Amino acid sequence: MLLGQRDRPASRAPAGDEGLIGFSILREAAALVSARGGAPQACQVTGRDGRRCPDQAEVRLADSLGDSVWACLPHAEEILVTVPAAFIASHDDRGIAAFLAGH
Repeated sequence: MLLGQRDRPASRAPAGDEGLIGFSILREAAALVSARGGAPQACQVTGRDGRRCPDQAEVRLADSLGDSVWACLPHAEEILVTVPAAFIASHDDRGIAAFLAGH
């Protein structure tokens, strides 16, 4: 189980088989987006030639400055590895506003 998760994701092995081989938090995030109808658009990342990636976006990333981007998994991984302030953005109603409303 990942830090902060309340429930075991359906895609995770049952308790007792906690090996992380083959587990990807990006794939988990993409599965959640897909279960909610999928990303609303194609990957928003552009290449060095200025062309936008033709792949379907699978996850939304954000940074601490408030910028966000829908990205395919390969671009999402590249962003998370190279941009220190980037994180996977939640695409549900359990964000900071819901947290603050509960206090």
